[in-house]
Amino acid sequence: METTETLTEPRIDFVTVLSVDDCVRSLKHGAARTVEQWLSVRLKDGRIFVESLAGRNRRGQPSQLWLLRFEGSLTPISVGTRVHGVVVRNNRLEGGLAVVGILTAALSVLGIALSVPFIGSLSLILLILFAAYYVHYQKLLNQQAHDLRQWVYEWLTVPQGWASGSL
Repeated sequence: METTETLTEPRIDFVTVLSVDDCVRSLKHGAARTVEQWLSVRLKDGRIFVESLAGRNRRGQPSQLWLLRFEGSLTPISVGTRVHGVVVRNNRLEGGLAVVGILTAALSVLGIALSVPFIGSLSLILLILFAAYYVHYQKLLNQQAHDLRQWVYEWLTVPQGWASGSL
C-alpha cells in the first residue's frame, strides 16, 4: 500500500462464484454503467483497483485525482474467486485541503496581529467556512467509501448459475 493512502473501513473479504476474469469484466461493465460517480477499474501487478475519480480520465491512465480507491486482490479458489481488499483515501488531496486551511489560519492570525480589522475578520470568516466544509467533506467521503464497498460487493455477487456468462 502506498504512503498516500489511509484506510477508511475494515477490510473487504468475501467469496464469489465468478471466475477472476468474470470479476474483472463485471467490475469494468459496472463502472461503465455507473452514473452517480466516475469509476475507473484497472489491473496492475495482479492487484485490482477501483477508483472513484474526481474527474473523467479518458485515456485510461491512472489519475492522481482519485478520491477513494478499492485496492484488492482476486484470488481463484475451487468455488470461484476470493475478493480481498480495502477502500483507501487519497491523502494527497486531503493534504491540499490542509494546506489551504493552514494558510487561511495564518492570514487570520496575521490580520488580527497587525490590527487590520478587514483582513482579520475576512480571514476568520474564511477559516470558519473552511472548517465547516472540511467536516462536511469528511462525512461525504465516509459515505462514499461505504457506497464503494457496497458497489464492489453488489457487482461481484450474482445469482447462482450466472457465473461464466457473457456481459
